[in-house]
This record gives sequence, structure tokens and C-alpha cells, in this order.
Amino acid sequence: MAIADASTAVYPAESPGGWNIIGNCPIDLYDPQKDPMIPFEVGSRVKFVPIDKAEFLKLGGIIPQEVIQ
Repeated sequence: MAIADASTAVYPAESPGGWNIIGNCPIDLYDPQKDPMIPFEVGSRVKFVPIDKAEFLKLGGIIPQEVIQ
């Protein structure tokens, strides 16, 4: 998830970008094997809420090894 001025964005995959990264989502937001492929629709309102590390991991989040060291 990223923020720039008054806008936010959700990156579908790890990639470089010019926006300020504000967090990671512990659940997959895109899965072409599911129907629907994403858990929301175009125009949906999304609210970002902070969670702690324990909740992030409980929901399936993964912390890359290079972040841990």
C-alpha cells in the first residue's frame, strides 16, 4: 500500500514505485484462480487500518527474511 498527496494505491505485486509505502497487506488481493479474482470491485471504498505484527502473521502475512535481519 502506498500514499502520495491525498491518494492511496494498492500495488498488486512487489515492484518499484515513486509513492511512499505505508504498509503491507497480510492477505492476497489478487488470485486469478478465485472468483472473483479480487475481494473488492472498481469503485469500492477501502479503509486502511493498522494491525500489529501478531495480527499480521495470524492473517497469513509473511515478513521477508531481509527485513528480519
